[in-house]
Amino acid sequence: MTRHKTARGREFNMNAFASNYGDTVAVGNSGRNARGDLLGPGGTVIATKNQIATVVQDKQGKPKSKTVKLNPLEQEISRREVVGADGIGRIEITYADGSVEVIGKPQADIQPNQGDI
Repeated sequence: MTRHKTARGREFNMNAFASNYGDTVAVGNSGRNARGDLLGPGGTVIATKNQIATVVQDKQGKPKSKTVKLNPLEQEISRREVVGADGIGRIEITYADGSVEVIGKPQADIQPNQGDI
């Protein structure tokens, strides 16, 4: 049970307060009673606090989880550009299982050699 205190520092039992004054309309413009139920015209209960909480939780829904379809060992760890012994640039991809894949760079990324003019 949580401890509740007044503005002056005195402790009071909130559960007993809510059960004793549950039907009393709360002060303010929220239109609720001490239990937290939503009140309509004439003080009739439109929805209980449990019904309201259920609707709110249903609206929020469950969080969407992102699934990765790849085997965890096939996930890419690093990617870097390397230049081979023949002077051609390539991309080297390292995977979680330790394997390395070397692919050629797209032609648009390859810079012409400045000495070939």
